[in-house]
Amino acid sequence: MTTPELAHKVCELRPLLPKHACVNGKGSTFAAVIQHTPIIHLLEHVVVDILTEQSSATDKIFVGTSEWVDYDAGRGRVEVSYCDDLEAIAAFKSAEELINTLL
Repeated sequence: MTTPELAHKVCELRPLLPKHACVNGKGSTFAAVIQHTPIIHLLEHVVVDILTEQSSATDKIFVGTSEWVDYDAGRGRVEVSYCDDLEAIAAFKSAEELINTLL
């Protein structure tokens, strides 16, 4: 799970994260849950943020979902929309590196 400290650190590097639209039980943006949400949910939003920033498709809106595949084993699935598979792979790698560095 994210913590307020982790949320603060990631938002310093990716300041648009709190403004992301987000379907959750506490509000309409990611800001409502960013301080206490599963890491896979954070990964989803960081990937979408990177895709939005770096994609060659300037007129696209990227969305994602995250869910537990096996909560007890710590396995989850993150899916995002994308226009270019190589951009999507690069975004996942960058997001993973960012989160792992902050953890």
